[in-house]
Amino acid sequence: MRYLSKIKILSLCLLISISACNKSDEFDYNPTKLSLAQKIETLKNPKDDFVLVVAHRGNWREAPENSIASIQSSIDIGVDIVEIDVRKTSDGHLILMHDSDVNRTTNGSGTVSSKTLAEIKELLLVNRYGIVTNERIPTLKEAMQTAKGKIIVMVDKANDYFKETYEVLKETQTLNQALFIEFYQYREAISVMSYDLFQNSLYVPRIKENVDNNSSYINPFIENDAAHAFEIRFSTANSHTLKVIPQLKEANISIWMTAIENDMVAGYTDRVSLTYPELGWGKCIALGANVLMSDYPENLIKYLSENNKH
Repeated sequence: MRYLSKIKILSLCLLISISACNKSDEFDYNPTKLSLAQKIETLKNPKDDFVLVVAHRGNWREAPENSIASIQSSIDIGVDIVEIDVRKTSDGHLILMHDSDVNRTTNGSGTVSSKTLAEIKELLLVNRYGIVTNERIPTLKEAMQTAKGKIIVMVDKANDYFKETYEVLKETQTLNQALFIEFYQYREAISVMSYDLFQNSLYVPRIKENVDNNSSYINPFIENDAAHAFEIRFSTANSHTLKVIPQLKEANISIWMTAIENDMVAGYTDRVSLTYPELGWGKCIALGANVLMSDYPENLIKYLSENNKH
């Protein structure tokens, strides 16, 4: 019996060892890790042999979404741009939260706008399995301090808080690495965001399918050298929005695609890419993408690295 027990123990140890090796081998690669200056330069001057990776809500598969840990994890694995979401508390502080309430992502409940910063800071974030962690909800200031000098930060849902966002970015001296994707006409963008925020941050206009005449929308940005990329959304492989890609390539402007939902990239999504990356991310790249947003940044970086594109 003792002999059999030892065999079982040895077998179990062997399985654990094999499992650990497999896990470490899963991402056994050496992606190119650019400095912040290189990331910004590559965004402004895209290269055919390099695709910038955007982590949606941080690397939320390793840490709670929109947490400091998810931002730091993005930095550590070589992500180039991290996307975060901002909301405002009842006492006027900007914090990171995708939803208008805290129900889904914390151990609390209620809307962000009904809570003070002190009340927000009492809550704990949950991970993707719904398990409560030790991570607290960060302020935008804390997030930018973590990212400072390391990674481009796409600040989403800032439309109602551009003034407050600008003040935080100015205070933390991170204006140059903040990025905004919006659907504003050129003059409207300057007016709504303010000249200082628009001029000193990175701006990416969004091209949408429900707008027929894209040239009148695109041209002012090109003529004024005001777009650091264009995000293109297309629900089908023959969408009219894809027809502007040659014009943008000619102008040496980055093409941003968001591989999260089917209607954003005609089904060439993360979901497909995890099994058949050439039919997902590969299709986006073939269409001209040199910036890809993903919920699986580590998998995407591995795929790009294996294909000499990161």
